[in-house]
Amino acid sequence: MRVKNAMSAAEYRRLVGLDPQAPTAKPESPRKSPEADLQVACVQYLVRHVPPAPAGPYWTAVNPVPAKSKAAAGRSKAMGMRAGVPDMLFLWRGRTLAIELKAKAGRLRPEQVQHAAEIEANGGRCFTARTLEEFAAILRDAGIPSTGRFLA
Repeated sequence: MRVKNAMSAAEYRRLVGLDPQAPTAKPESPRKSPEADLQVACVQYLVRHVPPAPAGPYWTAVNPVPAKSKAAAGRSKAMGMRAGVPDMLFLWRGRTLAIELKAKAGRLRPEQVQHAAEIEANGGRCFTARTLEEFAAILRDAGIPSTGRFLA
């Protein structure tokens, strides 16, 4: 049974890139995102050098896709997502550690400063890291185990 308006197998292959003669997809935007690059480097450091829980911390990235449509942003807000939450959260031996990742010239927005104050008012610790080395030093100073010889 064929559904109306369904694409053909050839159209599907072209769409998903399985047709070598199909035109290639548009290249990604040349716009750079130093903060996203830093976050990827920090996650790679965690995966390679920090043991998973329970030997290491529980950690997660928060809302790692900043560019959203207005509809998606509204849905995220309705589901409890708050603007300005630090990029990475850690739980380690009963302590909460939050790290905001910023480009070298980046500044904290007012809502980010507010979140840091709320986290610290509730016994957590909040930091800003501008480089992978700063990120690794924050983890080391918090007592989080790492095998990252070149950073920690």
